[in-house]
Amino acid sequence: MLMRIIKSLALGLSIFSTAVLAENQELQINLKSFEVIHPQEKRGDELYISITEFSKNNLPRNYKVPPFPSHWLSRYLNSFKEMTLWRKSFEQCEPLDLLITLVEEDAEPWDPDDSLGSVKLQISCTNGKLEEKWIIPNSEKVSEIAKKKNAFHFKGSNAQYDMQFSLDNVAVKPLDKIKPKEAIPQKQ
Repeated sequence: MLMRIIKSLALGLSIFSTAVLAENQELQINLKSFEVIHPQEKRGDELYISITEFSKNNLPRNYKVPPFPSHWLSRYLNSFKEMTLWRKSFEQCEPLDLLITLVEEDAEPWDPDDSLGSVKLQISCTNGKLEEKWIIPNSEKVSEIAKKKNAFHFKGSNAQYDMQFSLDNVAVKPLDKIKPKEAIPQKQ
């Protein structure tokens, strides 16, 4: 009985999806929604997303969204619009892991940044098909939002934010198929 409960929890903490990844494709992670439920600080939080890309073919790469020195102010999240967080072009299907962390920015070195939680996206290839698996590394800081695909509660350090992601295929034209724009006529 205990093993059945553990297996059910493990399945509940990860979400699977499959898509076909053809040659010359681009994958992108979009942030579909970003809502403040409760900020950590009374005056609001300064937030950014850290994305670490782990590839079997390359060294790890880290991205900060928005780029340093910018951040988002939690009091303006109600006007949030969908945005692309990460993008990568693939010539062929390539497995990789992405660790996506919501961070509350502080003034270092006296007050280090606070992690509000992380989700891990595993991208694998099986018979030329891309498989995505969303994993919650620490269930004390992050939980799934019921009935929403790839949606999570980030609730670390006395704050709570709700975020929903999507992993999308974007077709990329090979360079030899792209036609240069016609020259703009010049006034004489």
